[in-house]
Amino acid sequence: MQLNNEDKLKKIEYIKEKIFTIDEQIVELVDERFNMGDVLFEYIYKNNIDIIDKNCNEINFSEKTMEYDEYITEFLDYLSDISKKRNNYIQKKYNSKYAYVGDKSNYDLTKFIYEKFLDEKYFRFKPDENLLENILKRKNFVGLNIAYPYKTEIIKYLDNVTDQVQEINEVNLVQFYRNRKFGFNTEYFGIIKLLNRHNINLTGKNILIIKKDESIKTIEYVLKSLNAGNVHIHDLNHSKEIIFSNFDIAFNLTKFSDLDIVPEINFENSKLECLIDISTSTIFSKLYLDAKKFGIKAINGVYKTMYQEKKSIEILSRKRFDDIEFEKIVTEFVKSKLNIVLVGMPGAGKTTIGKKLAKILDRKHIDLDKEFANEYGISPSKYLLERSEESFREKESLVVKKLANLTNAVISTSGGVVQKLDNYYYLKTNSIIFRIDRDLEKLSTKNRPLSYGGIETLVRMRDEREEKYKYFTDFVVKNYGDFNGVAYLIAEKFKDLEF
Repeated sequence: MQLNNEDKLKKIEYIKEKIFTIDEQIVELVDERFNMGDVLFEYIYKNNIDIIDKNCNEINFSEKTMEYDEYITEFLDYLSDISKKRNNYIQKKYNSKYAYVGDKSNYDLTKFIYEKFLDEKYFRFKPDENLLENILKRKNFVGLNIAYPYKTEIIKYLDNVTDQVQEINEVNLVQFYRNRKFGFNTEYFGIIKLLNRHNINLTGKNILIIKKDESIKTIEYVLKSLNAGNVHIHDLNHSKEIIFSNFDIAFNLTKFSDLDIVPEINFENSKLECLIDISTSTIFSKLYLDAKKFGIKAINGVYKTMYQEKKSIEILSRKRFDDIEFEKIVTEFVKSKLNIVLVGMPGAGKTTIGKKLAKILDRKHIDLDKEFANEYGISPSKYLLERSEESFREKESLVVKKLANLTNAVISTSGGVVQKLDNYYYLKTNSIIFRIDRDLEKLSTKNRPLSYGGIETLVRMRDEREEKYKYFTDFVVKNYGDFNGVAYLIAEKFKDLEF
C-alpha cells in the first residue's frame, strides 16, 4: 500500500521522535557511565590504592566487548578519552601539593591566591566518609587548608600544633614537613589583621556575634585576647530578628543568601560603630548594604581571608610577603567576580553600551528585557501594553533575583528596574552600578510604552525616579551620543577601582 504525502510526513515525525527519545537515553547512560568512572577513580585515590597498584585506574569504554562497526568504535574511543581526562583531573588532585578540605565557603578566593603566589594547581576535597584518615596518608602534600566540618577532628591526626590551636581547638592549616604534620590557626591571624587594618579597638566594647551553624571558637578567642567587653551570641536557629541597639561592634559569620528565611535586620536606634561581615558570601551582602545606609561603618570579610591565606602561604613557603602584593591579588579577584550593572532612563543607551562594554572587557552581556521575554514568553513592551506596570515590575523583579548569582557579567537593566528596592539588593550583591545619563530630548521612545507622551511624560518619569537612580548608583556616566566612548569610559573607571 502506497502512503500519501500526509502519512509520509507523519512517519518522518514518528521516526524523529524515536531518535530524540533514544538520544535522551544515550545522554543519561553516558552521564551515568562518567559518574561511575568518577566514583571508581575517587575510591582508588582516596583509599590510596594507586600507591599499591599503579595500573588499577586503567579502564576503557571498549574493554571486554565484541568488535563493533567503525563508527561505534570511534564513538567509544571518544568517550574513553573524556573518561581519561576526568581520571587525570582526579589523579592530579590526589597528587597535588596544596588542597582545600571541607565546606566551600572560602574556596574560590583561597584557590585564586594560592595559584597566583605558589604557581601550583589547587584543588578541593568535599566532605566524605574517612576522608581525613586516608588523605593524610599521602606523601605528596605540602599544605592543606582545613574547613568545616574538619577543623577540630583534624587535630587528632597531627604531630604538633601551635599554642593558639591548643586554646582554640581548631586548625585551618596543616603543614607537611619532614614526615610530620603540624597544625596552625591562621584564621585568628586574619581577623586580627583585618581589625588592625581598619583601626578597630575592641577593648571594653559590647560585641554581637551573628551565627547559625558556624563555629565561633576562633572569633571568641580573638575577642578575649583583645579584651572585648560583653559578648552576645545571636543564633539564627532560635531567632530571625536581629536587634543591634545595645552593641558597639557586630560580627556576622552567616551567609544570609543560603538561608531559607531572610533575617529581620533592625538598625533603628543603634549605637553600632562597626559591622564586620566575615561570612564571605558575597561582595556586598544585604547586611553590609543596610549598615552603610544607616551610616554604620561596614567591613567586608574578603581581606580577612586574604590575611589568613597570606599567613598560611608564608608558613608553607617559609618566605615573607608584602601586604601590598596580596592586596593587588585580592583586588584582581574581586574585579573578576563583580558584575557591571547599567541603570538609567528608558532609551539612554544601556543595551547598546552594555554590548560594547562586554566586548571590550570580554564578558557575557545580559539584557534584562531579553531575560524577561525568555522567562515569560512575551516582550516587556507587549506586556506593558496589555497589563499594568505594577504586575510587570513584580514579574521583572523575579528575573532580577535570578541574576543575583551571576559574576563577571555586564547587565543592562530596564529603565524602571529602580522602582522596586529589592532589585537594588539583588543587583548590588556582586556588582558595581553605573547610571547612563542622557538628555531627555535625546532619549529613544521606540517600543517603550511607558515613554509615550513626549517630553512631558519623560520629565515626570525622571522626576519620579531621580532619587531612586541616585540610591542605586555608584557612578554616573554621561551619554552625549558616543556609545563607544561611554563604554570605554566605564571600562577605564572599572579598571581603576580600588577596594
